[in-house]
This record gives sequence, C-alpha cells and structure tokens, in this order.
Amino acid sequence: MKHLVLTLLAIAMLLAVPALADTTLMVASDLHYLAPSLFEGSDLFLRNISQGDGKAPQYSAELLRALLDEALEIRPDALLLTGDLTFNGEKQSHLELAAAMDTLRDAGIPVWVIPGNHDINSPRAFAYHGETYEKTEAVTPAEFSEIWQRCMLPAEASVGLSYHVPLNDSVWLAMLDVSVYEEAVEAYGFYSEELQEWLLPLMAEAKENGVTVVSATHQSLIPHSSYRPGSYCIYNREYLQEDLRSGGVTLNLSGHIHVMHVIRQNGLTDAATGSMCVSPHCFGLVTIPEGGEPRYERHTLTHLPEDVRTATAAWFDANTRRQFLDVLETLDVTPEEKEAMGRYALWYQASYFGGTVPDREALLADPAYALWETYAPNSSIFNAIRRIVTQDTGEAP
Repeated sequence: MKHLVLTLLAIAMLLAVPALADTTLMVASDLHYLAPSLFEGSDLFLRNISQGDGKAPQYSAELLRALLDEALEIRPDALLLTGDLTFNGEKQSHLELAAAMDTLRDAGIPVWVIPGNHDINSPRAFAYHGETYEKTEAVTPAEFSEIWQRCMLPAEASVGLSYHVPLNDSVWLAMLDVSVYEEAVEAYGFYSEELQEWLLPLMAEAKENGVTVVSATHQSLIPHSSYRPGSYCIYNREYLQEDLRSGGVTLNLSGHIHVMHVIRQNGLTDAATGSMCVSPHCFGLVTIPEGGEPRYERHTLTHLPEDVRTATAAWFDANTRRQFLDVLETLDVTPEEKEAMGRYALWYQASYFGGTVPDREALLADPAYALWETYAPNSSIFNAIRRIVTQDTGEAP
C-alpha cells in the first residue's frame, strides 16, 4: 500500500509540472519601408514603381501598422526581420522603421534585424516631389548599426553586422549578415572568412550544449530555382551550409526573392519568406519544441484594412498584366489563346509570390504553358514561369 501511495504521489507531481512551452519566432522580410515624406503626392514615384514586381511601398505606413498589430496579437518570443528593411536604404526610412519597433520591444517582444542588399550604401536612395526627384541621405554600415542598435547585439557578441542571440536556454539565433555593400552593392550574398571564424566556435558550443540554433540570412542558403541562382543566393553557400550543419542547424530563414517558398537539401531547410511589401503580404511563424526540430509555417497579415488589401492586390495584378500584355500584343495567336495565356500568367504570378504554387506537374500540364513555350519562349514572363517549374532543386520540405 505504501508503495502504491508513493507511486501515485510521484505521478501527481509529474502531472503538476507544466509542459515546456514551445519557442515561437515570427519572421518578416523585405518590408521595403519608405518614409511617406519621401514620396507623398508624387505621381512620378507611382509611375516608377509601377514598372516593378508589384511592390507597394506607397502603403508602407499601413503595412507597418498591420505588422506591428500582428506581432502584438501573436506575441512571439522574437520577431526577426531578414533584410531589405527599407525601399532603397534611405536614412529617414531606417529611422522611422527602427523607432516603430520600439512598440514591440516595449511590449516585451524583442526584434532582431539583419540588413539586405537595399539597406546600406544604396546608390538609389531618392526623395520624390511631384514630377521631380533628388538624392536623399543613405546610411553607412556604422550608421545602420547605430540606428538599429536596439535590435542588434553589441560588438562583443558580433562580427560586423552579424551576431548571436541566446534567446533562451535551448534556442539560439545566428543572425548572419552576408550582404555585399562595402565597395559596391550587389544582389548576391557572400560568406566571408571573418564571419566563418566567428561562426564555427559558436556552432561547436551549440552542439556541445545541445542547443537548437536557427540561422537567418538575407540571400538564400539554397537555390529555390535554377533561374539565376547566382543573383538570389549566397555566392559560396556550400561552405556556410557545411558550417551550419556542423552545429546541427536544420532551418535557415531568408528573404530576398520576394517569394514565399521553402526548400530542403541534405537535411537543411531554407525558408524564404515572401516580401511584406508584395500582396498577399506573407510572413512566417517558426515553432521550436523543446529538443525538437523547428517547424516553419506560411501566414499572411490579418490586420491589414480591407481597402488596403484590395488596393495592393489590384496593384500587383496591374503590374503582372503590364508585364504580359506587352508580350501578348506582339504574338500571332487567336483571341482564345491570348486569353488562356493571360489567365495562366496571372494565376502563376499570384500563386508564386503568395507561396501557394501548385506542383510542377500541374503547371506543366496546363495547355497555356505550351502556348507560352511555343509563342514567347524568350520573353521575361515565360522566363519567370520557367523559374517556377524548375523549383525542384531540393527535397520536399
């Protein structure tokens, strides 16, 4: 009887111990925030950005507010911003965005950032006034560090603009700045010897202590497509992949490609979070169970006012139509074929950027794919479509 009582007491004590809570991370990328004072009232600005990929920086203030509200509702253990924080590196944009993050920090939600290829020493930092524009102040690496000091760790915990965050006893973050901007701004990333010398001891320490490390870069650690991988990836990524694996890293968070897409290769996953500035305004949520492997999920902003959501979707749609209509007008195809090709282009573009791309076989099986391949094989729009159907460079995540 005594043993039975002791057993029941032991079971009761075990049941009374609260389950270890999962660690949660919210990740957003490519906000391309532009201070409203740098463009308001300028039709020239709107015409210029209408030639892009559907980014909607004219709604920067509304998107930022929605992101803050989303984070305040979710209350993650940290919000990570993986580069291209600003439209084109304007100092005023950095100042406003960094100040806005104090709302989350004051609410007990730490924010950690790394720069992207649009954030530092940008030659395209402009202010627009009516039908004119002029250069506006950009930021140097030192100025970036000063402005964002509340969202980065001090020099003793870092190398350059990379740093390590011990989020809790079991989860660390490795925030890795691989962007190239010292002499000339480049789209690709680079894993330097200096960064490697700093990272390897960190990986060894994490492995020795059984700590789960989630890394973050701006450029992709793994090619998400065979289309121009040099521009979108870390140039010497194989070395960084090897060094991260040495520390047991299984998840890297990236951005840059403006597309929500997850790819896995040899046990390492690269989750590219779509651009917050592009409809449907995606972000990621990472759940890290105690001792378990991190899980990444796609989400979209729910706190965006409906009129803004409708406007940014229409803006994206119009940009997509502009891209393919110019091509279709030059082709000798029937009206029915033109309609099918246009429908296909809109469908693929919205799916691609929103992270809901159908499988490769479905894309190839659609008769409109054959029409594009036959009548416009060298067009930019078909190259973009081909970008999707070659997204089979890794394992299923």
